[in-house]
Amino acid sequence: DVTLDKIDPLKMRPGMRVRGKVATRRVVQALVIPANAIELSAEGAVVFRKRGGRVERVAVEVGARSGSDVEIKSGLTEGDIVLRAKGASS
Repeated sequence: DVTLDKIDPLKMRPGMRVRGKVATRRVVQALVIPANAIELSAEGAVVFRKRGGRVERVAVEVGARSGSDVEIKSGLTEGDIVLRAKGASS
């Protein structure tokens, strides 16, 4: 159940439904990448970073997760280009 502070009777009527997201945690100044760019290996989480004309495998430490994004605590820096897993959607 949700209680609203303000109701617009012209747009809102009893029995109407709403779809939304609830933020349970917020991380300020986080480096995030798409969750489908991370692969799990025996050594832990890794990503494939494009640098110059090469692609390199990089171990990363992950933090908070949402449905589509993952916080990267170490292993990457802002501006790094990571590749998504094969067949992953945008």
